[in-house]
Amino acid sequence: MRHLTARAQAGDLTTIHSLEKAGFEMIDAIQTFTLPLRSYLAPHPGKFEARLFSQSDLEQVLAIARTAYVYDRFHADAALSRETADAVNETWVRNACLGRTADAVVVVCEAGAVLGYVTCKVDAEAADCLGISLGSIGMVATAAQARRRGVARAATLAALEWFRQHRVEAVDAGTQLQNLPAARLYERCGFQLADISLTFRRLIRT
Repeated sequence: MRHLTARAQAGDLTTIHSLEKAGFEMIDAIQTFTLPLRSYLAPHPGKFEARLFSQSDLEQVLAIARTAYVYDRFHADAALSRETADAVNETWVRNACLGRTADAVVVVCEAGAVLGYVTCKVDAEAADCLGISLGSIGMVATAAQARRRGVARAATLAALEWFRQHRVEAVDAGTQLQNLPAARLYERCGFQLADISLTFRRLIRT
């Protein structure tokens, strides 16, 4: 192992100081939004086609993933090159599409072309231990040529509908503190800010 990450709530000074003493450096901050679904009334999703991912979409989805992320903790980490950060995000999205890190991927299309996507995960542990069905949105991205057209909003609303159909009671979504467009997206979809946490990284030298 060469690269370790840890996350702590912004107000948890004891943990933050412990991480710093152990050689961790802060690399980004995350704002987490939440949305209860029991009484949620979804806005109109817009004009795009939204559906579940199919294997024929994979190359288009990965092409978006390779260039869509600039605010994430990998790009914020000076120890990683931009190429490495892009490759990590591409692998993360690939694993979501293959069902390894997500339960569903929703894609938004127009004229057969994939314009954006959202990954969805149901917290099985919460359901088993607490009797509460919780979900989370992991990755959201829009193709460069389709930005500012409401693609991410359409994909997010379709993801919320998928969660509703699977009886999920509340959904969380997180984004970097400096990612204002993503924060505004979640708020437009009905989410409310619930928490802020800090991400730390330590490099293990050999």
